[in-house]
Amino acid sequence: MADTSNRIIILSALLLVVIILSLNSGPYRTIVTVNDIEVEIVTSRDYYTLGENFTATLYFENNGTRDVWMKPMDELPFLGRSINDPEPDTGDTLIHWSHGHMIRIPAKSKITFFERDYEPKFSGEFIITCLGANKTVLILDSESEGAIQIGRYFLDGVGRKTGRVLFIKYEEKEPNFYCDIALKSDVEWDRLDIWDRMLKWDRPEMREIRPCWVIRFEQAKRPGHFYEVWLDASEYIVVGGTSCR
Repeated sequence: MADTSNRIIILSALLLVVIILSLNSGPYRTIVTVNDIEVEIVTSRDYYTLGENFTATLYFENNGTRDVWMKPMDELPFLGRSINDPEPDTGDTLIHWSHGHMIRIPAKSKITFFERDYEPKFSGEFIITCLGANKTVLILDSESEGAIQIGRYFLDGVGRKTGRVLFIKYEEKEPNFYCDIALKSDVEWDRLDIWDRMLKWDRPEMREIRPCWVIRFEQAKRPGHFYEVWLDASEYIVVGGTSCR
């Protein structure tokens, strides 16, 4: 009797394995297209120095509870371009899906599908797109990189801890002295040697509209929240800023 029970258990287990395998193979496997999965483009950082190369990786992600098989496409456009490049298609690539084979993506996982190295020739935003996914990185020249370092040093010094750079741009701003350190009692005063010229009552002309570096940082350990600082573009003096409420 015990042997019969054991055989039944073993046969049931084998049948279950066969059923599971059959669901993920042959005519019962789940076949999807690129429109049915998550597509993500990832880089190691959000900004790079002009002349520094970086790699963009294209991931296909299956958030479902079952393995899926993705139908091939003849070509996938993987586009990378600088907004300041006069020849905007120089970073474009067509990915050829070799031999027409389907790709298996296990449940609750993602796979690396394609990698592309870039070495931008222009500063500013560099935008990578594929199948509706977008990734923007900042390419910094020596001036903008220096502005970021000054902005981060200033905000950290007044107790506003910064995370990653969200963007940096060059535009005219009317100073609002939002970050006026002269009125704050909790400032690390040993950091103020480079800011003594910004006091608005000593420099009335600093109230006028002027070209600025506008730098937005994500707040440290608070994704979705930001600090923004405005630096006078000629003197690199903090003249304003804002933050999310």
